[in-house]
Amino acid sequence: MAPVRRRKRTGSPHPLITSQRGASLTITNAAHAMPEGGSLRLHTIRLDDEVAISVSDTGRGMPPEIQDRIFEPFFTTKQVGEGTGLGLSIGLGIVREHGGRITVESQVGQGSTFTVWLPAERI
Repeated sequence: MAPVRRRKRTGSPHPLITSQRGASLTITNAAHAMPEGGSLRLHTIRLDDEVAISVSDTGRGMPPEIQDRIFEPFFTTKQVGEGTGLGLSIGLGIVREHGGRITVESQVGQGSTFTVWLPAERI
């Protein structure tokens, strides 16, 4: 296998990398929401001056009172020792640094969709 070269970057990462990190976080959360298995769908789109990466799952979904808190630092629905509750909070902070946002749609028993939106001119 060929060696992998790594370069140290300074400053904020490129917004495309940010969207990949955001999508990675939501993919991980989607997998955790489907412990018995299910479907995961990725979708990208450009609308006017924004690009979006959506991650949809057929997991458990979330009631509104959970959705209202998922971006709070240290909020988690996982058991002690299974998560810190920082992933979505940190991910949202990174996306916002680049002028973006994250939206969530979820229905209990039907799954969730997380969408990372970023300004297209910065990509």
